[in-house]
Amino acid sequence: MSVDNGDDTRLIAGRYELRRELGRGGMGIVWAARDTQLDRDVAVKEVLLPGHLTDDEKTDANARVRREAQSAARIAHPSVITVHDVFDAEGHPWVVMELIRGRSLQEHLADHGTLTPTAAAKVAAALLHAVRAAHTAGVVHRDIKPGNVMVCDDARIVLTDFGIATVEGGSTITRTGTLIGSPEYMSPERLQSEAATPASDLWSVGVTLHTAVQGRSPFQREGITAAIAAVLSAPIPRPDRAGPLIPLISGLLERDPARRLTADAALALLDDLGKAPAPGTAGGHPAVPAPSGGRTPHPSGAGPHTPHPSARHTPFPGPATGGHPAGPRPGIGHAAPGPNTPHPSASGPHTPFPGRPPAGGPRPAHGAFSGPGRPGGGDGRRGSVLIPVMMGVAMLGLVIVVVAVVSLVRMDTTDYQRFESARFNVDYPREWEVDDSSEDGQTYVYFRRADDDATIYVNAWDNGSADPGTSYGWVEFDDNGFRENEDVTDYQALEMAAVDSGFPDDWDVATLEAEFRTGGWSTPARHFDSHIITIGKEAFAVTMNVPAAEADDHRRMYESVLDSFEPV
Repeated sequence: MSVDNGDDTRLIAGRYELRRELGRGGMGIVWAARDTQLDRDVAVKEVLLPGHLTDDEKTDANARVRREAQSAARIAHPSVITVHDVFDAEGHPWVVMELIRGRSLQEHLADHGTLTPTAAAKVAAALLHAVRAAHTAGVVHRDIKPGNVMVCDDARIVLTDFGIATVEGGSTITRTGTLIGSPEYMSPERLQSEAATPASDLWSVGVTLHTAVQGRSPFQREGITAAIAAVLSAPIPRPDRAGPLIPLISGLLERDPARRLTADAALALLDDLGKAPAPGTAGGHPAVPAPSGGRTPHPSGAGPHTPHPSARHTPFPGPATGGHPAGPRPGIGHAAPGPNTPHPSASGPHTPFPGRPPAGGPRPAHGAFSGPGRPGGGDGRRGSVLIPVMMGVAMLGLVIVVVAVVSLVRMDTTDYQRFESARFNVDYPREWEVDDSSEDGQTYVYFRRADDDATIYVNAWDNGSADPGTSYGWVEFDDNGFRENEDVTDYQALEMAAVDSGFPDDWDVATLEAEFRTGGWSTPARHFDSHIITIGKEAFAVTMNVPAAEADDHRRMYESVLDSFEPV
């Protein structure tokens, strides 16, 4: 029974003090509560069964909920919510669980946007381990979806709400012809026969991961009937923003449960992805580390350079003719990370400045003599050796002259001035206009040429992850932003790779060089150079957007700006 304490709390079963409602759904209400006997905070789920059930069905369902909660309590895994107690009160079951401090994945996606592949990999690992532990205990969840996945403040990912789970070998608590759960996350076989199996949970994990990286369920439709039809027969869209996770998600979304990845196979695949070649090496995608959480949005509203048209902030594909919009004005759009096919010109790790000649210049060609030499005596041998030596000296002199001329041509004669902020310091061309009108304290700055047709943009944001490979993930993010921005045409990624030298050891650096066409600029054909730098949980972007025909003229200036960059 419950007791009204005369304030905003209710006492259930003589020990659980309900303090506030955390949420409600089709199967009941979840309360934040206090276990007065053990003096600890808990979550209490008040299981409210469908009103159409008969008294006998309710009695049977109440008993089944108790058995299922008791079975869930046997699952011991950090990615599965801990069940403390189950009891009957006020004519229906109550389940007492650990109180999760955080928010659901659904809320996280709504507030912060899609996850990077690295963040999604952590969610994938947690869910796969959770369902494997549950299936080992004979429990099938049946309702895995972003709303039932908690992103905890302590960085754990926890699968919650086993309230409609079924124990292997038992019947369901549904009435014939009635589904309990979310159709767009249910497997095809469940929608056809209501058979709850471990394979059906794996399908739901796949849909959840697809939603996390793409921003919406692949089977989201207007109305339940349309959603069911989509699950059963609609083409499954490729999760192109999932990057190296594409094979994992596709393997989980096999309509034939016999061909669908098992939890063990999916975890093995995820582990293989984490051991893939490092970014920038032949045939390699970035490794898939487990970051401490999802992608943290940048202060500008979307990404290190430019917001995607779908971002909450207004995108600025280029300077408007005759004036500047207020606030940040990025150069091109963003989207969530996705797969990357290295450009043929990207042959592996490179120095930060691809246009810079190798240290010391090219080596002159030289010959070597072996064997007795020409017949005919010593003079012939001396002559045969002297000729290539003289030719080598001449070639060396020519190379020195060429290198000297190239060096003069590449000499940067720009006059620079230092820009200092709370997050970074950097040099910029003295004659260029400075726009550091960031609302939150100079987390970004634009340097604009007088004709406003060329910009250098420097940004800082809290990355939310100290894992290696994060910079390359942001480069993928930019690359997909270009590809998906409707205002961009003729996009071509000239280089896209990790940078393995030229920066301090604790900097994780990746670069993207691209060309494209877009409206709004005086010169629609654009050249884009960018370096993403992550240092622990801080991230920075140094970016140049100039007319494509002027790319070579501005390259050395961009290198000088990048060389001068200094985090504070």
